[in-house]
Amino acid sequence: MLGLHGHIHKSKGFAKIGRTTCINPGSEYADGILRGALVNLSEEKLHDFLLTNG
Repeated sequence: MLGLHGHIHKSKGFAKIGRTTCINPGSEYADGILRGALVNLSEEKLHDFLLTNG
């Protein structure tokens, strides 16, 4: 249902692969910017998510 990724020097974004949503908040560690994702899900599905700005 959900893949959470946190590679520190990649751009933030998300993609749908089949029924799976993949999310990368895209932190910029070298610049001291830590981003995250707020995820609203239940046992049945991903309802929505919000990417935060560090």
